[in-house]
Amino acid sequence: MEDFNVSPAQQRTQYMSSYARSAPRAAHPLRNAYGVGEVDSYMSHYEDTDGDDFNVSGLGSTNPFGFRGNTSINNTQDNSIYGADKEEDAGAEADLSMMDTGIGGIVGRHPGSIHSLKAELTSNFWSVLRDPRETRFDSAEKLFNIVKDHIQELGKRAPLLAKSKRDEVVRDIARLKQERNTWRLVFTVLRDRLDSSQEMDMMEDFDFSRTDKEVIADLYRTDAQLRQSHLVVEWLEESAGFEFDEFIDAANYESADVCWRSTLDTLVSRRGKGRVDLDARTTVCTLDPDAPLRTGTALAEQDHEDETRLMRKVFALVRIGDVNRAQRLCAQAGQPWRAATMEGWRLWHDHTAKPLIADDDDEGVEVVRGHEGNALRDVWKENCLHLSNDESILLHERAVYAALCGNLGQLLRVCHSWEDALWAHFRVLVDRTVDQRLREVPIEHRGAPVALPEWYNDTAVDPAGVFEELQASVMESIANGANEALHRIQAWVILYCVDVAADGSSQQKHINALMEYLHELVTTPDFDVTLNTTTVGGGDATVAEYLRLFAHLVIFFRDLGLIPRREAPMMRNENDRRNLLIGNDVVRAYVGRLIEEKSETTYEYVAMYTAELDPESQISCYTAFVCDFADTALRKQCLQYAEEAGLDVSQITKSVVETIRRQGTFVDRDDTMVGSVSTTPHRPVPTAAAANQSFQTLGPGAVGLNEADRKRIQSIEWLTFHRTDRPEALMQSNHVMREFLAARNLEGAQAVLLKLPNDSDIVAEAVYADKHGSAMPFASVLAEHRGIRSYVEANDAFDAWFRYATEERPTGGEGGPVDHTGTDVQRFLQSEAEHVAHERRHARWLEQCNRLAEDFDFKTKMALVNAQPWFDIIDIDGDERAEQLRALRGQCVPQLLRNRHRVLHDSGLYSECIQMAVHIADDPFLVEVFTECRDELRALLKLIRESSLRILENQPQNDPFGFPIAQSEPM
Repeated sequence: MEDFNVSPAQQRTQYMSSYARSAPRAAHPLRNAYGVGEVDSYMSHYEDTDGDDFNVSGLGSTNPFGFRGNTSINNTQDNSIYGADKEEDAGAEADLSMMDTGIGGIVGRHPGSIHSLKAELTSNFWSVLRDPRETRFDSAEKLFNIVKDHIQELGKRAPLLAKSKRDEVVRDIARLKQERNTWRLVFTVLRDRLDSSQEMDMMEDFDFSRTDKEVIADLYRTDAQLRQSHLVVEWLEESAGFEFDEFIDAANYESADVCWRSTLDTLVSRRGKGRVDLDARTTVCTLDPDAPLRTGTALAEQDHEDETRLMRKVFALVRIGDVNRAQRLCAQAGQPWRAATMEGWRLWHDHTAKPLIADDDDEGVEVVRGHEGNALRDVWKENCLHLSNDESILLHERAVYAALCGNLGQLLRVCHSWEDALWAHFRVLVDRTVDQRLREVPIEHRGAPVALPEWYNDTAVDPAGVFEELQASVMESIANGANEALHRIQAWVILYCVDVAADGSSQQKHINALMEYLHELVTTPDFDVTLNTTTVGGGDATVAEYLRLFAHLVIFFRDLGLIPRREAPMMRNENDRRNLLIGNDVVRAYVGRLIEEKSETTYEYVAMYTAELDPESQISCYTAFVCDFADTALRKQCLQYAEEAGLDVSQITKSVVETIRRQGTFVDRDDTMVGSVSTTPHRPVPTAAAANQSFQTLGPGAVGLNEADRKRIQSIEWLTFHRTDRPEALMQSNHVMREFLAARNLEGAQAVLLKLPNDSDIVAEAVYADKHGSAMPFASVLAEHRGIRSYVEANDAFDAWFRYATEERPTGGEGGPVDHTGTDVQRFLQSEAEHVAHERRHARWLEQCNRLAEDFDFKTKMALVNAQPWFDIIDIDGDERAEQLRALRGQCVPQLLRNRHRVLHDSGLYSECIQMAVHIADDPFLVEVFTECRDELRALLKLIRESSLRILENQPQNDPFGFPIAQSEPM
């Protein structure tokens, strides 16, 4: 019989290493309930950290574990196998209240600490995605450990927090547990499925061995469905084991020579008194293990309660896959015979006939010698099936034997949650597959197998049918659990692994169904409501956490090749294209949630997750993210994140500028004609310094710029960080300035020019030539930029002249000294001094006006020179640009000439004003401009006419055109 003083980890190692010594290493290491397989990388999760002794004293009677805590962590656990047995303890109610310092008090006193934990969880997930050294399944295992550690950290902080927000945090913990289980599922079962599909061709045929253990070892090698079904069982057992370790505060039974101490004391007391009371008729009179069943009598009331509690604990241990520990518990309770009855399921192997040699690297592994397992396993199973159907024994005792022998009907009677019911079905599926194989293969050590009852094989266990049955379950807790979001995801992952098609391939349809479900969740407007009705919690925070999980699942599936990451020229089928789009939608939803957080700690995450989208979505998504950033340092940082993530930074910055440019409308400043010499007041054009100041302050209503205008101007900065973006900076700035000029908003155009580095045209020309081999196609962009700059500089020069001429003109002393005819000499001298001072000021003012007028005239001529290539209509951007240039040509060129006429006219240079008409007539470009805008020509000629009239009034020696009148010689 089994040595129950050996730890469960050591016993599992014994069984697994015994097989490793007799056969070549399996391609897929695994630990299974039949002792087949090797010690693998996840064995440590099954180690008994509490030692060999299982403490059971002092546990309550409300549930098999005896803990008094909140068993409603999720909406399916209230009626789970850990709850009270309704058939045996109908009056017992579990105390669902939590202590004030328990898990339910996770938020309240220190909400910031919980928020920091969530931020840390997001950061840890991102770091795993970012690490290029991680393999696909190593990443999943790391995510599993991250979530597990996060749950533990929440538990540690529980005593520090109040209970006001208990329900919220309880939901968070339940969701995290399901997420932890999901990651455990994908990196165990899914790994085996994908690895086995790649290595199946490498399997070699060999003769079947003649012991049960070797036969089943071979079966596990070749039957991927069995192997993965067993991994599902182990996954469900370990998931339950986390709950077991978390909530059980166990104590040891004291070692007992006999069980049923109260019954024994009653019998001894009764014999000592020498009389038989009424209880003697219903109480057992002997203490052999079969006495209650054989005699139909009962144990003492206290022993019956202890027996009920013990069997719940034993079943709970079987439920978490620790049969060895369950046997030790029975032995500690004084029932070694019961532990022996639980030993019969083990597979037979004779080490004396076929020794299994341990590998050299299995140091510390105790070699098992002699016989192992049960040679009459079929006989044991027949009796175990009969015992599990015996209604006279305890419910959980029947469930223990039902789990060991594969009696699904009895096992389901104690399963009240989706996980428990799923475990029951898959455990029976594995058991029946193993039993069927043993009956098909002739074994030397035994004859024909014992026939099992007909009902045992009446209902076949089909993986796909299992989940349909759970969804249609009459038990509300199981049906509700089957509809939970993460349970549905887990179900499709399991079906992908175990629901094998006729050709032996996995059913891709289950992955397709999973993706469609994710799409349904993330695209529904009531995502949080959907989660509330199908999962353990809702709310914005919960939605964000679910989106994090969904996004990482999509990335993981892409890494595995289950769904495509990028559009391929030859997609396999329409489902691949559909899965690609759905994956993008899921990741985009999570990126959108990260953007909504508006936290600088998540900015780097946005870039990394955006890189998972298709190229077009990358640009649009990251554009939406950075569009509203105004701080220069933050803009640079976000572009650096994008570059590190492999995003197309040039296209992103271009998209940002174009997106902002389309927002709002340009304000049309329909100013009064500034070149008129009439008495209409002039509205001066602001200087570049004034425009820059208004741009920097960004005050509301600042000098003609609204908020949308200022955003457009600021957006140009996105294209100035990288030298290679300078050509695009010029094209985009030209577009913005064209629209500003079309709206007669010269201030906006000036501010745009100030955002560009001074050498932008030179750098842009060089960059474009390096990239394309020639700068000729870029010539029109350069010409437009230089034309606008010249136009703005000319207007700025005009503004400087106008302001100085009107605001700095000296006043007073114009009439000369007053003649006081000697009556007041002092006053006369003072008046004469004022007149002289005024004349000096006027001379200086006039000199400065002439200097400014000359500067303006030079810049205006340069602007007219640059205007011709600027307005040379080359349709590089389409009809829109051509139409804009035509409109601007009819607006800007006449304005330059009007301004020039104003300066010349006010400077008294009337003849030069008239010469402007001659210049227009001689210049083909100006003729073309004024041919299209005759009203502007008419207005300009009226101004020239006024200059001619001034010549007639003030210069009689000149003709109306400003030329000197020829003097006729005397006869």
